Amino acid sequence: MEDWTSKEWDVFFSIFEKLPRGGPGNNLSTRRAYGFLKDLPERPRILDVGCGPGMQTLELARLSKGEIWAIDNHQAFLDVLSRNAAKEGLGSRIKTVNMDMCSLSVTKKFFDVIWAEGAVYFYGYENALKNWKDLFRKEIRFAFSEPNKFEENVPAEAMEIWQGYPLEGIPDTLKKIENLGYEVSGYFKLPKESWDNHYYNPLRNAIEDYAGSNPASGPAKTVIDALRFEMDSYEKYCKYYGYTFYVCRLKTGITDIRLID
Repeated sequence: MEDWTSKEWDVFFSIFEKLPRGGPGNNLSTRRAYGFLKDLPERPRILDVGCGPGMQTLELARLSKGEIWAIDNHQAFLDVLSRNAAKEGLGSRIKTVNMDMCSLSVTKKFFDVIWAEGAVYFYGYENALKNWKDLFRKEIRFAFSEPNKFEENVPAEAMEIWQGYPLEGIPDTLKKIENLGYEVSGYFKLPKESWDNHYYNPLRNAIEDYAGSNPASGPAKTVIDALRFEMDSYEKYCKYYGYTFYVCRLKTGITDIRLID
């Protein structure tokens, strides 16, 4: 993807704009992660970074009764989220902002939680934990999902889709989080159904719809082949890698670390 042309990215977004979410996850996982957050205000302010079409944004609004700022740099995703929020009567509590997470310029000392599902790897979770601390109004709380390898010895074929990304094990990620001064309130692996039900199954349908109404041009073939390769790889090697949801806060002492496998 790093060397894709603008035409290839146009194809990518044409497909992904049809999806309920831009990566692995589901409302159950969002609720599990939210349950690890401690001592929240009655109506917390949550910054949802890399929100995509906003499936988890809507769930956060339902769960929190608070105010959600949803940030993404693709306007079509934000438009989808705004329409869905209005349909559910949540529009007054969800603010959409077109912005790149790598150069956040939002109100400082304003938020209670920073949330990032399947997105923070674009910036790097270590960078986020170090550089976004001044966005919180009091206690610093992060909730994010991060790709991890689940086995020490992973077949080379399983790592092909992660070329260029430093995929690490869960113990390594936990250690880095704690070395940055955070306590981990909870973490769990995303279940396989969170990949299939709201991500890969809709993605397969969107690919077929796109291929059925567009010529099999060079850019389209490049993108579709890459997406199918990713899906096939996960189906074969899902025991070796996946996403892990982490919830942490910057506070002295480490308490109540829980793992849901």
